[in-house]
Amino acid sequence: MHRSLLFLLLHLARSPSPTSVIRPVISPLAFVLCLTPQSAPMPKVVSRSAVSSSTDAQPTASSTAALRVYYCICGEFILVIDKSLTALPRRQTDGAIVVRCHDADSAKARIFKLNATPKDPILVERQGGHEKQYRFHCPRCALPVAYQSTPPPVKSGPFLFIFKGALSQIQGQVPPDAFEDEKLLSENNLA
Repeated sequence: MHRSLLFLLLHLARSPSPTSVIRPVISPLAFVLCLTPQSAPMPKVVSRSAVSSSTDAQPTASSTAALRVYYCICGEFILVIDKSLTALPRRQTDGAIVVRCHDADSAKARIFKLNATPKDPILVERQGGHEKQYRFHCPRCALPVAYQSTPPPVKSGPFLFIFKGALSQIQGQVPPDAFEDEKLLSENNLA
């Protein structure tokens, strides 16, 4: 008898009448019917968050500081930093951008995050000797993007050097200084 009553009630709940809907509600003690008018739908919760703003509030240091994002030539995210790379000093030996990693008396350290994989160190011949560089490469295309004079991790040394022409602010676009030092080949030189 209970099965036939349950089947009937479930059938009525699936085919609503124009004025009301009968819904079965199962409780541990008994089978209860609820009669709900069809014209009164349940309210939907759109959001549980509130936006608060004030025009009188002074902007905070974190809200005014704009973070700059830089990408590899292949389009991979490489660097986020608190200052534009064009505003940072350049190294005289190779034109690399100098990013200060630690505070000093004369200057404050930059706040940045580098997304690159460390590789084995290499020796670079410089005027008057050699320089050991611990390089960081793009995780996608393995292009060298930065180096430092101390072993990894990043920020273990006083400076991080970003290779000239390695990063762009526009994803997928080659930076304008990427081939600045390359000699252009004309058709006469190829023959």
